[in-house]
Amino acid sequence: MRVAIVYGSRLGATRGIAEFIAQRLGAAGLDADLYPAERLVELPSADAFIIGSGVHGQHWMKEAA
Repeated sequence: MRVAIVYGSRLGATRGIAEFIAQRLGAAGLDADLYPAERLVELPSADAFIIGSGVHGQHWMKEAA
């Protein structure tokens, strides 16, 4: 199973969480790929998606939203 992890991170904390999740999914035998939201032009082909964002002023980052 291929899992795409898309994240928006201004200061790096959300990126670290995304990397941790990818590592754990990989250890469980899944293919997990990381995609920074600000560089993503279209959604990759995947069986499942995890989308996360840093929150500033009670809002997701624009790129992740």
